[in-house]
Amino acid sequence: MDNQIINELAVIKGLLVWVVILLTLMLSSNILKALSRLILNLRANLNEAIRINSISMFDKAEYDNLVKYLEPKLKKKPNNATATFWLARAYLEQGNTEMAKGLFLKLKHIEPAWEEEFVSPYLDRINEQQ
Repeated sequence: MDNQIINELAVIKGLLVWVVILLTLMLSSNILKALSRLILNLRANLNEAIRINSISMFDKAEYDNLVKYLEPKLKKKPNNATATFWLARAYLEQGNTEMAKGLFLKLKHIEPAWEEEFVSPYLDRINEQQ
Protein backbone atom coordinates (compact mmCIF):
# COMPACT_ATOMS: atom_id res chain seq x y z
CA MET A 1 0.00 0.00 0.00
CA ASP A 2 2.82 2.40 0.84
CA ASN A 3 4.47 1.81 -2.54
CA GLN A 4 1.21 2.58 -4.31
CA ILE A 5 0.85 5.88 -2.44
CA ILE A 6 4.49 6.74 -3.14
CA ASN A 7 3.98 5.97 -6.86
CA GLU A 8 0.81 8.08 -7.00
CA LEU A 9 2.60 10.94 -5.24
CA ALA A 10 5.47 10.65 -7.73
CA VAL A 11 3.00 10.87 -10.63
CA ILE A 12 1.30 13.89 -9.04
CA LYS A 13 4.69 15.51 -8.48
CA GLY A 14 5.61 14.90 -12.13
CA LEU A 15 2.32 16.43 -13.28
CA LEU A 16 2.83 19.42 -11.03
CA VAL A 17 6.33 19.94 -12.42
CA TRP A 18 4.89 19.97 -15.96
CA VAL A 19 2.14 22.39 -14.92
CA VAL A 20 4.76 24.72 -13.42
CA ILE A 21 6.89 24.46 -16.56
CA LEU A 22 3.90 25.22 -18.81
CA LEU A 23 2.80 28.15 -16.64
CA THR A 24 6.35 29.50 -16.67
CA LEU A 25 6.51 29.26 -20.46
CA MET A 26 3.13 30.97 -20.82
CA LEU A 27 4.15 33.73 -18.43
CA SER A 28 7.50 34.16 -20.20
CA SER A 29 5.73 34.37 -23.54
CA ASN A 30 3.34 37.02 -22.21
CA ILE A 31 6.22 38.98 -20.72
CA LEU A 32 8.09 38.88 -24.03
CA LYS A 33 4.98 40.03 -25.89
CA ALA A 34 4.48 42.88 -23.41
CA LEU A 35 8.13 43.92 -23.74
CA SER A 36 7.87 43.81 -27.50
CA ARG A 37 4.77 46.06 -27.41
CA LEU A 38 6.54 48.41 -25.02
CA ILE A 39 9.57 48.68 -27.33
CA LEU A 40 7.33 49.34 -30.33
CA ASN A 41 5.48 52.04 -28.40
CA LEU A 42 8.74 53.66 -27.30
CA ARG A 43 10.00 53.69 -30.91
CA ALA A 44 6.72 55.17 -32.10
CA ASN A 45 6.88 57.85 -29.43
CA LEU A 46 10.49 58.64 -30.32
CA ASN A 47 9.61 58.94 -34.00
CA GLU A 48 6.62 61.11 -33.14
CA ALA A 49 8.82 63.41 -31.04
CA ILE A 50 11.36 63.62 -33.86
CA ARG A 51 8.58 64.39 -36.34
CA ILE A 52 6.97 67.09 -34.17
CA ASN A 53 10.28 68.77 -33.31
CA SER A 54 11.43 68.60 -36.92
CA ILE A 55 8.22 70.14 -38.24
CA SER A 56 8.46 72.91 -35.69
CA MET A 57 12.04 73.80 -36.59
CA PHE A 58 11.42 73.39 -40.32
CA ASP A 59 8.36 75.66 -40.23
CA LYS A 60 10.45 78.31 -38.48
CA ALA A 61 13.19 77.89 -41.12
CA GLU A 62 15.63 76.85 -38.36
CA TYR A 63 17.51 74.54 -40.70
CA ASP A 64 20.85 74.76 -38.88
CA ASN A 65 19.17 73.82 -35.60
CA LEU A 66 17.30 71.03 -37.33
CA VAL A 67 20.55 69.60 -38.70
CA LYS A 68 22.15 69.79 -35.24
CA TYR A 69 19.10 68.10 -33.74
CA LEU A 70 18.87 65.26 -36.27
CA GLU A 71 22.48 64.32 -37.00
CA PRO A 72 23.07 62.79 -33.55
CA LYS A 73 19.78 60.92 -33.78
CA LEU A 74 20.87 59.35 -37.06
CA LYS A 75 24.23 58.42 -35.60
CA LYS A 76 22.39 56.42 -32.94
CA LYS A 77 19.74 55.04 -35.30
CA PRO A 78 21.05 55.32 -38.88
CA ASN A 79 17.91 53.82 -40.41
CA ASN A 80 15.40 56.10 -38.73
CA ALA A 81 13.23 57.09 -41.68
CA THR A 82 11.65 60.10 -39.96
CA ALA A 83 14.99 61.64 -39.03
CA THR A 84 16.41 60.85 -42.48
CA PHE A 85 13.49 62.57 -44.22
CA TRP A 86 13.66 65.75 -42.16
CA LEU A 87 17.44 65.97 -42.33
CA ALA A 88 17.25 65.63 -46.12
CA ARG A 89 14.65 68.40 -46.22
CA ALA A 90 16.82 70.64 -44.03
CA TYR A 91 19.86 70.08 -46.26
CA LEU A 92 17.75 70.79 -49.34
CA GLU A 93 16.56 74.08 -47.89
CA GLN A 94 20.16 74.99 -47.02
CA GLY A 95 21.12 74.39 -50.64
CA ASN A 96 23.18 71.30 -49.85
CA THR A 97 21.61 69.27 -52.65
CA GLU A 98 24.24 66.51 -52.66
CA MET A 99 23.67 65.67 -48.99
CA ALA A 100 19.91 65.95 -49.46
CA LYS A 101 19.98 63.70 -52.52
CA GLY A 102 22.04 61.07 -50.70
CA LEU A 103 19.61 61.06 -47.80
CA PHE A 104 16.54 60.86 -50.04
CA LEU A 105 18.11 57.89 -51.85
CA LYS A 106 18.84 56.28 -48.49
CA LEU A 107 15.23 56.93 -47.44
CA LYS A 108 14.06 55.18 -50.60
CA HIS A 109 15.80 52.01 -49.35
CA ILE A 110 14.81 52.41 -45.68
CA GLU A 111 11.12 52.94 -46.44
CA PRO A 112 10.27 51.87 -50.00
CA ALA A 113 6.59 52.70 -49.40
CA TRP A 114 7.56 56.37 -48.93
CA GLU A 115 9.10 56.69 -52.38
CA GLU A 116 6.15 58.15 -54.25
CA GLU A 117 5.13 60.71 -51.63
CA PHE A 118 8.28 61.49 -49.66
CA VAL A 119 11.21 60.77 -51.97
CA SER A 120 10.46 61.20 -55.66
CA PRO A 121 9.08 64.76 -55.47
CA TYR A 122 12.24 65.96 -53.72
CA LEU A 123 14.59 64.05 -55.99
CA ASP A 124 12.77 65.60 -58.95
CA ARG A 125 13.22 69.02 -57.38
CA ILE A 126 16.94 68.37 -56.87
CA ASN A 127 17.36 67.13 -60.45
CA GLU A 128 15.64 70.29 -61.75
CA GLN A 129 18.06 72.46 -59.77
CA GLN A 130 21.15 70.69 -61.12
